[in-house]
Amino acid sequence: EALHPDIRVRLQTAADPALLNTQRVDALILAGRTWPQTWDVTPLFAETIGPVCTPALAARIRSPADVLDAPLLHTSSRPDAWKDWAALQGIALAPQQPGREFDHLGHMLEAAAAGLGMAIAPAVLVESE
Repeated sequence: EALHPDIRVRLQTAADPALLNTQRVDALILAGRTWPQTWDVTPLFAETIGPVCTPALAARIRSPADVLDAPLLHTSSRPDAWKDWAALQGIALAPQQPGREFDHLGHMLEAAAAGLGMAIAPAVLVESE
């Protein structure tokens, strides 16, 4: 904006990439690994994702499989995050794993901080905690 004051920047958050088809969007920042082949994609950085929880809950974790004993907190923006993490650990995720789902990542992280369960989140968002 400082370099181009004649250009108006509008920031908008949305969880549905399909909005690109219905709204004028010049750039989109999106977390993920797969995109439509018609998109011109420039990766910004590699992402590290993993479980996060309170210190009290972490004290009960001795192995990756122990993580699945806690209620798992999910975010609708990453519906397969726990399944992907479990597969990378070589463990099976139960189809009806107890937990809660949140519309926003921030709400999920607040629930984890309150001790409601184990969240899974990008390290860049939680490393200062």
